[in-house]
Amino acid sequence: MICAGGIGEGSTPEDSGGSMMTIINDKFYQQGIIAGGDMFTVAGRSDTYEDHGYYTDICQYCDWIKEMTKGEVECEN
Repeated sequence: MICAGGIGEGSTPEDSGGSMMTIINDKFYQQGIIAGGDMFTVAGRSDTYEDHGYYTDICQYCDWIKEMTKGEVECEN
């Protein structure tokens, strides 16, 4: 699992199954899959939420992904 998020960042309700992406040198990389999370109101603000998301760390599944896609998708190190 990867934990991520913060005030105004991260996943929102019903995002489960979506991608956790990062950009490195102008290239997108998928690093996780949204597994769930919790949203909390920020103290003193009723209009701002803090998201604590939980993501499946896909690097743990690189061999399986390669096998299931018959080699069409591979992880980069």
